[in-house]
Amino acid sequence: YKHMLLLPKLKKIDLVIHASTTPPPRSLYSRSAGVMKAVGAGRAYGFDVMAGCNGATWALANAKSLLLTHDEWTTALVLVSDQLASYVDYANETHLPLFNWADAVSAVVLRKGEARRAIVGEAFRTDPTYGDSMHLSPGAATLTMETSDEIEDGIKRTYKKNYEEMIRAALGRAGVEPRAVA
Repeated sequence: YKHMLLLPKLKKIDLVIHASTTPPPRSLYSRSAGVMKAVGAGRAYGFDVMAGCNGATWALANAKSLLLTHDEWTTALVLVSDQLASYVDYANETHLPLFNWADAVSAVVLRKGEARRAIVGEAFRTDPTYGDSMHLSPGAATLTMETSDEIEDGIKRTYKKNYEEMIRAALGRAGVEPRAVA
């Protein structure tokens, strides 16, 4: 948790949410608890979100909602981290769609009552069509991808369609016309 040193000194953290797709380093391990310990937030409420590509958005939406429903809470820390590059087999052609996977971490601090950079809209949708086309078996060194030309073309079409729909939905909930952003 060396990257925690980059966070501003926060006087009080009420909520810590950690989102990741990467399997935890050991069973029953809570990354949010590790973060809480690293930043001295031992009295905060924390939990982990493992929701694939939706994890970051889901964690932010949960933080926003929990801050709004708990009068005494004022500050939430949301972290998103992944270490997925090590699971991609760069010699395996079926892993080509995953070559953009990287190892990264980001942190967002939400404070109740601060309007600047507010979360003004979010949209959620999970398309289960190709949900089983890749998986990481416990203890496996790389991902297993079940693929064919039909699956690859379908994933590309579905991703583009869903991405456009989600952007329009989130902008709409925020009261912004998509063409105003284009």
